[in-house]
Amino acid sequence: MSENARVISESAFRHRVREAAYFRSLKRQHLGAYLASGNGATSDWQWAEQHERSFLNGFNIWVVPDEYFDCLVRVVAHKLWQERRNSTWKEVWKFADKELREQQGIRPSEQELVERTRQIHSAMEPGLARVDWVRARDYVSGRLDVRGQWDVLRFVGFEPTTVIVIRERAA
Repeated sequence: MSENARVISESAFRHRVREAAYFRSLKRQHLGAYLASGNGATSDWQWAEQHERSFLNGFNIWVVPDEYFDCLVRVVAHKLWQERRNSTWKEVWKFADKELREQQGIRPSEQELVERTRQIHSAMEPGLARVDWVRARDYVSGRLDVRGQWDVLRFVGFEPTTVIVIRERAA
């Protein structure tokens, strides 16, 4: 198979299953007797898990443990950071050279230029490192793995009137 495989973390998969089970339970409530298959929330959960697995398998997306996913994202983020650093280094070098020429009035020494370039480049790093991490996560999972504060998710429990509020927090 020549196409690339994508991966999604176990926690993101569980989140997708919870969402699908929630919407299935809403549909079961509204349709009532027309969708009276299974035993309520348990069948919704089983259906959602099976549905999500078949959807992900259809697009060659594998579910991996969170630790493996984070390691893979870390490697890809580092590669993206290196590519961005290499592509912006010349631009920052030119900017530092221009800035030092304006300050000193003469051409700066090589050591001063390297030092100033590193200062400017390191000042750019903190904000862009987060961007690399997000880009890597999107690249690895095909934008299916989301992390952070989830929206409040309401899941209909074992009785039709019971609503459990589930909140997730990213590690």
